[in-house]
Amino acid sequence: MSVSFRFVIVLATTAVLGGALRCGGDDAFPAGNGSGGYGGSNAGGTGGSSAAGESAGGTGGTSTGGTTTGGTGGTGGSSTGGTGGSSTGGAGGTGGSAAWCSNPIICPDTGVGEPCCITPDGPCGYDYGRAMCELPNTDPIAASLGRPCEEDDDCPGKRCIKGSDDTLVCSVPCQHYCPDDKWVCAVDLAQGRDGWHCVPRFKNQCRPCESDAECRIEGVSMAYAPICLSFGDEGSFCSASCAERPCAAGLACEEVDVDGQALSQCVPEDEALCACQPHWADKGYATTCHTDTSTCAGSRSCDSGALSECVPGTPTEEVCDGKDNNCDTFIDNGDLCDDGADCTADVCGGANGCQNEIQIGSCHIDQACFADGTINPENPCERCLTTQSADTWTIQKNSCSIDGGCYLIGDPKPDSDCQICDPDETAVDWSLRDGSCFIDGECYESGDPLPGASCEVCAPSKHVFASSITPGESCDDANACTGPDICQAGGECTGVLINDEHEPNETPDAAWYLGTLDECSANSRAASGVLASPDDVDWIRARGTDTVSLCTVDPELTTESGGAEVRSCLFIKCDRGTTTHNNDVTCLGAAADQVDPALPGYAGCCTTGKDPNVRASLDCDGTNDSADLRVRVDSLAEAAACVDYRVALEF
Repeated sequence: MSVSFRFVIVLATTAVLGGALRCGGDDAFPAGNGSGGYGGSNAGGTGGSSAAGESAGGTGGTSTGGTTTGGTGGTGGSSTGGTGGSSTGGAGGTGGSAAWCSNPIICPDTGVGEPCCITPDGPCGYDYGRAMCELPNTDPIAASLGRPCEEDDDCPGKRCIKGSDDTLVCSVPCQHYCPDDKWVCAVDLAQGRDGWHCVPRFKNQCRPCESDAECRIEGVSMAYAPICLSFGDEGSFCSASCAERPCAAGLACEEVDVDGQALSQCVPEDEALCACQPHWADKGYATTCHTDTSTCAGSRSCDSGALSECVPGTPTEEVCDGKDNNCDTFIDNGDLCDDGADCTADVCGGANGCQNEIQIGSCHIDQACFADGTINPENPCERCLTTQSADTWTIQKNSCSIDGGCYLIGDPKPDSDCQICDPDETAVDWSLRDGSCFIDGECYESGDPLPGASCEVCAPSKHVFASSITPGESCDDANACTGPDICQAGGECTGVLINDEHEPNETPDAAWYLGTLDECSANSRAASGVLASPDDVDWIRARGTDTVSLCTVDPELTTESGGAEVRSCLFIKCDRGTTTHNNDVTCLGAAADQVDPALPGYAGCCTTGKDPNVRASLDCDGTNDSADLRVRVDSLAEAAACVDYRVALEF
């Protein structure tokens, strides 16, 4: 920012207005009532007053020939007063005063002592004028501006804000201007039109800064906002505008050149250095400065409550950042941006850093240069295509680059034939083949059930990465003793247990009756049944008769179990009463002695295995071996459910 200074005098003037007064806004109004009359040798007449708009007052009368002072110029609008009358021989007339009131409203002609444009209930409301017509200010709201407060209710204008020194003071409503030139109109955007109020105009004056944004006062128009003004090697400080309003005491209005634009800004008088306000301590307000002892940019701040001396910076390695890092008086000097690549043009862009532009016809990928069209040595599916990208590999059409390999369109994944290369969907991962599911790392065709879950099938129209349940469809619950098997809503396959015709026969008392057997008959009695579960037990009973003792009684039980492991038992009780092993019943072959608590007085023989056979010898009393026979068939606990069997019994 280049800055030059030119001293400008701004006068804050007021005027006494009589008669009907009109409050002016942005509109211009005609000049006053014409020039004053010639006064001869006497004083010239007073020039007419302008309406309080933008125009000048009338010209004062001319005193001809006399030595008397020329007439006073008329009161002007918001700009200048009228020109003072000239005098022949005498002094020139006094220039007229400028008056300013905002909003074009006719105020009542109530005479001297009444305020113009600030009547609380008048048509001008609280839109305060700059000059206030130089009448006594009797408005209590305007008079409260700057008065100490603790909360909004302490102020007539209902707004308590931080003042220039951060203490709480009263503010007043405004639209364009404030009653005091040390204040400026700002808006609280959260409150809309009701948010316009006066704030201290010099709140940030002389605060160290680096940018205009640090100086702005919230809600103040950019036209009146302070700027960050450079004071050369001393640093930059916030400065309020004095283009329309005078500076505060201790400040002078000077015209400065800011980037070729002439601005009127308030600066300390007599070229003094800006001073800090005590409440700026420890706020981090700082500015860049320079000293005669170092070429490094330094810094100064208000952290101590007073403006510190300029402390030079420490030289560091020069980098491309638009600064003289090594303090050799040169900015960004040296080869700072060489990236070591032959295919880039290396340029330092100052504050924008290094710019390594890739040259036409080349790719710069992973710190290496490749000519246009070069195939990636690590992936044949990729090549340098500068029309697509100059800093990344471009995947060739109709191919996929997956897990370090290159696959053509339609190629299956080596270990999963339902996953294929489909670059239209993705060129960097496998795609699922139409009509397939990929569930838990396995491929399934449409309709295939999942292992061990016949109700969960591959249904690509519903899910491709999860099984779909098919309630109401037939299934197989792997139990031959149930049916029909139907899929349930929760995915379970269940069927109704199928019992044989002899059920229920789970106890000796419920045993199914096979019939009567004769010891001399070679015929046998047979029956078929189903063991529906590992804990299912089937009982069968028969009657054995021996009345003539002509034949030997050797009961035999044969079981066909289809190869399933079952246990077959034959229990015998002689008609004469309690039957015991060895005395009455002798188990033969593989049969083992057995008793059953449910059959007191019976002696039994059992054989376990696939298609087991039970043989026994019976001798009740030598003459009559008639007996009650009970057969028990059951599965072993570890055997599969649902065993079809057939038993045949001889006596």
